Amino acid sequence: MSLRNTLGRAICRRSLLAAFLLVALCAAPVEASSITVQGSTLGCFDTGCTTFGSPVTGDDITFTGTTLDFTTDASGSATDVLLGTYSRGNATTSTSGSFSLEVTFTMPVGIGGSPSSFTAVITANSISAPGVFDFQQTWQTFTYSNVLGSGSFDFHVSNDPRVPKNSTSIALFGEVRNATYTPSQPPPTPVPEPASLLLLGSGLAGVAALGRRARRRRQAR
Repeated sequence: MSLRNTLGRAICRRSLLAAFLLVALCAAPVEASSITVQGSTLGCFDTGCTTFGSPVTGDDITFTGTTLDFTTDASGSATDVLLGTYSRGNATTSTSGSFSLEVTFTMPVGIGGSPSSFTAVITANSISAPGVFDFQQTWQTFTYSNVLGSGSFDFHVSNDPRVPKNSTSIALFGEVRNATYTPSQPPPTPVPEPASLLLLGSGLAGVAALGRRARRRRQAR
């Protein structure tokens, strides 16, 4: 085999490899694992309470709920999610029962489907001392789905507020982890961009030209 034929075939193989690599890179799907969650919070004092509100007062401690609107990071996590605030006047509180937090989430933004909303009730088992709330950092899992896929995330209250006398704003925070959304069907086959097709066509044209030259040389011998 001549040196010219060897070089020609090497160039041909490299052209084809470059063309197929470019097509593969341009066709690769881009996925984001972060989701945007919205919702609201309400509170309820005393053991076994079922009527939630905002603001709501138990003895001298008042809880004010809030609206939720946050986006998880690329790993599906969100920290320091504000769930509401406590305040307390100057009186010595005698509250020693429980406090329940009602958190309502709507379907993550852009997903749609069912359920349209989901609610967690998280109870501070006891107020271990006047003005001290003890949430036990228990994680709860929420799931959602639509015709295109399904997902879930874990949520919990992440701090135990202490509400001293004359406090005007003691924040209650939550945390989200493992937020996911998984398509139920594979994404459609992407169509290569014109530039990719042009490069692939050039590579194939080079193969054909080299083939014709090789045939002419054989016929001339």
